[in-house]
Formats: sequence, structure tokens, C-alpha cells
Amino acid sequence: MIRATLLAMTLATPAMAEVMTVQTTKYVPAAMDALEAAVREAGAKVYARVDYAAEASSVEMELVPAQLLIFGYPVVDTAAMQDDIQTGLILPLRVLFYHDRALK
Repeated sequence: MIRATLLAMTLATPAMAEVMTVQTTKYVPAAMDALEAAVREAGAKVYARVDYAAEASSVEMELVPAQLLIFGYPVVDTAAMQDDIQTGLILPLRVLFYHDRALK
């Protein structure tokens, strides 16, 4: 089973950020492709996509499939940081998809 973990952020304060975990039936790459397409379609900027399993493989180590997408809306993110500069600790938004072997 694949899980997506994301940092949900309210614009009130960085202390109000929370981590939410949801399940998907898609494999990690397909789930990430779908999210990345949706983020771009919504007009957000994708800053990076990190394939942790590929990076582990590059140093001859193993890791379950896991990818991270870092994205945001520069206008919204900037406005939030103008209100509270510490919001930069939780922005831009990040979503981690990973294969959870504990789930079948």
C-alpha cells in the first residue's frame, strides 16, 4: 500500500502546521506523477521532485519506493511570510509518497 504524507499548513502560524497521512492505491511513481500534474495545473510552482529510492540506489543502499514533491505558490507563500517570517520553516509545501510495507 502506498501512503502519502503531507504537511498541511494553515497560514495562521507555523506552529499550527500538522502532518496528515492518507492512503492511495497507486504506485509511488504514478501517484507522484498525478500529484505533480495537478499541482502544475492549479498554477503552483514545482520546486523539486526527489526520488529517495533512486538516491539510495546510487550509493548502493536499498530503500522502499519513496518520492518527495516540493511545491508552492510564490505569491501566497510570500504573503504568508510577510505576516510571519517563520512560516518559511514550513513553506514551500511538501508531499511524501512512500510504499508502506506494513500495509497490504
